[in-house]
Amino acid sequence: MDNNSFASFFKNILKSNKFRAVCSCLFFSFILWLFISFSDYRQHDFEVPVQFENTTKPDEIYNVSDSIITVRVKATGFDFFFKSGFNSKKEVFHFDVNNISLNKSKGETKLSSNVLKPYITKFLGVEDLSVTLIPDTIILKWQKKYSKIVPVVNNTKFECKTSFRIEKEPQMFIDEVRIEGEKRVLDKIDTLYTKDIVVSNIDKNHISLIPIEIKQQYKGLYFQNTNIPIKIEVEQITENIVELPVNIVKEGIDENIKVFPSKVKVKYRLPIKDFKSINPESFFFYVLCGEDVVNKNKLRVKYSNIPDNVEIIDISPAKLNYLILNE
Repeated sequence: MDNNSFASFFKNILKSNKFRAVCSCLFFSFILWLFISFSDYRQHDFEVPVQFENTTKPDEIYNVSDSIITVRVKATGFDFFFKSGFNSKKEVFHFDVNNISLNKSKGETKLSSNVLKPYITKFLGVEDLSVTLIPDTIILKWQKKYSKIVPVVNNTKFECKTSFRIEKEPQMFIDEVRIEGEKRVLDKIDTLYTKDIVVSNIDKNHISLIPIEIKQQYKGLYFQNTNIPIKIEVEQITENIVELPVNIVKEGIDENIKVFPSKVKVKYRLPIKDFKSINPESFFFYVLCGEDVVNKNKLRVKYSNIPDNVEIIDISPAKLNYLILNE
C-alpha cells in the first residue's frame, strides 16, 4: 500500500461514524473514571514541627520532649488537588502557650491534641476537611526559663609594683551580663560583682580576665559571661621632694598673721615622662585664716594648682603654728 492509499484509508476511518462513536465513549468513560476517582475519599499524613512559645514573654524558653505532630487528612481527590498548598507546607507551627495553662515554672502535663487542632488546621488551610492529629494525647514536658540583663560592678583591686601606678580607672569591656534561669531566683539579682580579689605586681599595660562572683544561690543559672575582661593601663613613676613657701589666705579678717615654719617639705609623685615638664614652683600651698582662727591651735596646710598627673604624697609639717600680730 502506497502513501496515498494509506492517507485515504486513514481519512475514511476518521470520517467513520463508528470510529467517532468509539472515541466519544472512551472520552466520556475517562471523564467518568476521573470524576469517580477524584470524588473518592483518600487519606494522607503530614508531619508538622510544632514550637511552643510565649508571645507576651519572648525571653521565656520552652523545651518540649516531642515537637512533631502527625496530621492525618481525609479528603477527596478534588480537595487534595485544589488545596495542594498544604501538601508542601514545611514551616514550623508556632503554638502560643498562653492558650493553655502552664502556671508552674516546670512540669509535665497531658495535652489533648484537640487543643492544637483548630490552630493547626487553620495553619494548613484545611479547616473544612476531616483532620485527625496523631498522637491524640501529647505528653508536654516544659521548663520555663527567664532571662534578664544585670549590670556588673568591679570589686577587684589592682596594685602595681614599686615605681608604677595605674594611669587610668580600670576599663571594663563588659559592664552587663545576661543571665537565664528560674524567675524566682532572677528576681533576687539586681547586680553582679567581680570577685573581691587583689591583682598585684602589675608593671605593664594588659587585660585581665576577672571572674564574676557566683554565689551558691546562683547555682543552676546560666551566665552569658562568667569572666569580665578589664583593661589596666599603668605608667612608670618617680618621686621628688621640694621645699615650698606657705601662703596665707584670709577670709573676713584683717589681722596680720604669721605662720612658722614658713615653708614645708612636699613629697610628690608623677610619671617619669612628665618629670621635666612639671614646675613645682607653680604649686600653691596655703593656710586658710577665717574669723575662727583664734580658736585653732594650728592651721592645716592645704594646696591647689596641682596638675592632674601629680600626686601629693606627704606635706611636712602638715599643720603649722601661727601668731596674730598686733600692729
